[in-house]
Amino acid sequence: MTLKPSEKRLLIGFGIMGFLAVNVGAWTILQQKDVSLKAARTKLEVDYKHLLSLQSQTTEAAFYQATLQKHLTAYASLDDRDTYLGNFVQSGVNSLQLKLAKNAPLAVEFPDPEKGGDFIKSSYQAEVAGDWKRVLEFIHRLQSPTEFRYTKNLTLTTRKSEAQDGAAELVCNFVLQKWWHPDSQTLLDEQAAAKELAGTPPPVPAPAPSAPVAPAAEEPESPAPSEASPAVAPVAPPSPQ
Repeated sequence: MTLKPSEKRLLIGFGIMGFLAVNVGAWTILQQKDVSLKAARTKLEVDYKHLLSLQSQTTEAAFYQATLQKHLTAYASLDDRDTYLGNFVQSGVNSLQLKLAKNAPLAVEFPDPEKGGDFIKSSYQAEVAGDWKRVLEFIHRLQSPTEFRYTKNLTLTTRKSEAQDGAAELVCNFVLQKWWHPDSQTLLDEQAAAKELAGTPPPVPAPAPSAPVAPAAEEPESPAPSEASPAVAPVAPPSPQ
């Protein structure tokens, strides 16, 4: 079957249009793929940066946990927790010969999951006064990062000394806080249970029956020493005739 020239031209036109349509469709699909790939790449870059930040936070968190395990202590008893800061302040005041006033323990703060608290915190407020060098030395002793003890509030003022006319003394008002292990109460209960268990005397086992002791064999009596026989004088031989 032979095609007319007009039919050939029409067929060629349809072929060209189909070729263009296929190329346009393929180009559109490729553009959409390219856009989706760029979006996926951007998302991967964001996720990678987030993972790097988490990695750095993991290192910090590991150091944080190691520091807590090494330095954060648990109180042995409620009395130790409630009197620790008061005894610490009193010891510093006595050693530096300062005056102590307005001293009192504050309420203990326990971890609050809603507020994100992690530690048990005991606080103590006081006022110390005296020679400025000694007061500054006392302030230097207050904080100890390794013992999780820090000064929450601190103010310094001066006033005239009552002991020395015309002399001024430095007055320090502060709130001192100590952080304790969050599981202190659990540890305290475990210690109390261990002490109670240790205080119960162990049962005394019944004595094992002893084997009968065989009577010792009687030693034969040694014969009594016989009386000494009288000495017999030797008989001299007869002399020859």
